[in-house]
Amino acid sequence: MRKLILVLLFCLLNAVVYAANTPVTRYVNTGSASGGDGTTPATTGDNRAYHSLFEAEANNRDLQTNNEIWSVECAGVDADTTTVTWDGWVTSSSQTVTIHGDNTTGKYNANAYRMEASAATQVLAVTDQYIILDNVQLRNTAATYANAVITWSTDPTGNFGTIRNCIVYNSRARYGAIDINSAQNMKVYNNIIYNITRDTNNAADGGSGIIVVNDNDAEASYFYNNTIYNCVDAGWIGLTAGIDYLLKNNICYGNDAYDYKGSSAAASVTNLSSDGTGSTGFTSKTLAFTNVEAGTEDFHLVVGDTEAIDKGTDVYSDATIAVTSDIDNDTLTVRNDIGADEYVAAGGGSTPPFFSIIYVGD
Repeated sequence: MRKLILVLLFCLLNAVVYAANTPVTRYVNTGSASGGDGTTPATTGDNRAYHSLFEAEANNRDLQTNNEIWSVECAGVDADTTTVTWDGWVTSSSQTVTIHGDNTTGKYNANAYRMEASAATQVLAVTDQYIILDNVQLRNTAATYANAVITWSTDPTGNFGTIRNCIVYNSRARYGAIDINSAQNMKVYNNIIYNITRDTNNAADGGSGIIVVNDNDAEASYFYNNTIYNCVDAGWIGLTAGIDYLLKNNICYGNDAYDYKGSSAAASVTNLSSDGTGSTGFTSKTLAFTNVEAGTEDFHLVVGDTEAIDKGTDVYSDATIAVTSDIDNDTLTVRNDIGADEYVAAGGGSTPPFFSIIYVGD
């Protein structure tokens, strides 16, 4: 009997130690009034959705102690105009937070969830580990001074954050619209960034799409299949020499100063540019996007393209980031187009061109 009791106790302890994580879903809808508990997508009643992402973040949850995985589902036609700093959550590689938007068009959609705030700092700041930002539209509407749209910053043991399938647009940025500062092991893929200008207090610099600086941190970050267009400075900048930022299948096109600038890994490949800064064999290219007219931008690849479609490195089974979909969430069996869109001939994410651009260098 004593042996049986000991065996049962051992099994019970192991069950506690290896308890499965519980999925937790909370909802944000800008059509809901503040004060709901976020447990349903409804916009009325005590259990209605949070009004803003700010309310969801205020939970400051310890996911390790509670064995939880959180998903925050965001919707609403009205813009979410409250800035957010995601800080104070306790997470791990198996106990993550994913913030989901609801735009699956692969272009700006005024009928889908979007964060649009006027901020001298940024619209969204993340300092916690293992936060995943997925399919969210973001814009900093500040008329003069703005630090960034998204900042992802220091964690002493590595940030391990993910930014994927997002659209960042029509914003000012003191340095970069996405500003990654000493956040290690970041994965940034399938994003579209366009029309970024500098803030009025930094007239000689700034206004880039993505800027990443690691200071004294040793770990690199990874940038796959992003499309970055019409930034007043550079499309992508890696500021820390000796850090092997790995870039694959990116399009940086029509940016005023440089398409790419700074340090990147020797293994970086198939990064397309309209100037001379892209990967070998992928410089000074001409692309035809679906549309680049102001206010109706659409950066899907188009039938007949010979520069980006099937020209990339297949990252579907990549050891670091297995990119199995594109910004439209198209179901794929191969991911070898360059940029955020994977051309699908059956109409899943691409349309015939009605506007093309030819970049003429200085």
